[in-house]
Amino acid sequence: MAQQEQQKRAKSAKYRQELKAAVDRVVALEELAGRGELTEEQTAELAELRPKVAEWKQKKKEKDARDYRAIKAAADRVVVLEELAGRGPLAEEQEAELAALRPKVERKQKKKEKYAKSRRERTVEGDRVVVLEELAGRGELTEEQAAELAELRPKVAQWKQQKTETDVKYRRARKAAADRVAVLEELAGRGELTEEQEGELGELRPKVAQWKQQVRAKSVKYRRARKAAADRFAVLEELAGRGPLTEEQEAELAELQPKVAQRRQQVRAKSVKYRRARKAAADRFAVLEELAGRGPLTEEQEAELAELQPKVAQRRQQARANSVKYRKERKAEAARVVVLEELAGRGPLAEEQEAELAALRLKVAGRGRKKQDRGVMDTGVGRPRWGGGMSGLRGRRGYRSGLGLIRTAGTRGWLTSISVRGLSCRWRVQLCRGMRVREMPG
Repeated sequence: MAQQEQQKRAKSAKYRQELKAAVDRVVALEELAGRGELTEEQTAELAELRPKVAEWKQKKKEKDARDYRAIKAAADRVVVLEELAGRGPLAEEQEAELAALRPKVERKQKKKEKYAKSRRERTVEGDRVVVLEELAGRGELTEEQAAELAELRPKVAQWKQQKTETDVKYRRARKAAADRVAVLEELAGRGELTEEQEGELGELRPKVAQWKQQVRAKSVKYRRARKAAADRFAVLEELAGRGPLTEEQEAELAELQPKVAQRRQQVRAKSVKYRRARKAAADRFAVLEELAGRGPLTEEQEAELAELQPKVAQRRQQARANSVKYRKERKAEAARVVVLEELAGRGPLAEEQEAELAALRLKVAGRGRKKQDRGVMDTGVGRPRWGGGMSGLRGRRGYRSGLGLIRTAGTRGWLTSISVRGLSCRWRVQLCRGMRVREMPG
């Protein structure tokens, strides 16, 4: 009897291994199919394996659903029977039923608790490795801590590797399913779907829609958490600027600071990469348009131009919309500053209004400095250091109207070029120190 049980377990394990290999092979082949790289043999292999894997997945899903419903019903029944037992003696049938169901529910509960305990231990050990590595980076590890780190590090690394592989495999399977849905929907749009493909599309489409919804929900949750951390960091920094923080606030600020800095760096890097890609697309679009103006394009270039054209047009539209939105927001902020300053002139502001006014003033002042700096870069200076237009130049050393040589110098700013024609004039003033312009053709 024991030998038969052993053979049954071995046969079951072999069957599961074969099924797992078939599932992995289907995932790999569907990934190749999504890239259009399948050979004829691989296409035939995929057509043979796909229904088997689909059937096995369906059976497994049904079995898992049955097991879940059975164990849930057993747990609910155990609760009812235990409640009846608390009120008084049970009937023989109920006692026998309770004795039969209780071990099943307890095994399930123990398995669940074991899994939860394992996850908690992994989390604790991972956090401990982070702390010990931080101490090691500061050179503050004791011998015991060094031994603990040496013991924990390989375990945590192994768990992380296992989790990474699981996540990668899961993402690949989901991507293959999404690519397959796209292929089947394209075939459906052309009216070329077979009955099997219709069934496959009907099975895959709700899964892919659910996964996309989960990704969106997770992304929204992640962005909210990041925004909350950034807002809390700004509040703590503002409090620190007003006076000493409490110990809890200092610890919270110290914890948030590297996270916020890292996220800002990630955002900047992502923004730089995105702008480069958009600029490359716009440059390529300009090149292709120029080539099209000179003569007929090749098929590849026409296809590339047709693909880039709506993207570039959309980005230009987005840039215009963002510019309009930005100007409206800046105008609203400036108007809000005027309102708050008027209220401040009438009497003391509330704390929230004072904080809002201080933040808005910094923004408005910063934009004013940027605008002035742009004027300096474009014209040399935002305005001449002397007044009176061209008349202000008269009487200064080296000035002579009309075109010709200019000899002029000043302490902080001086004329480097001038051109006078009738009543119109152009000047460019360069602000420097330690240099003197002796002569320059007009």
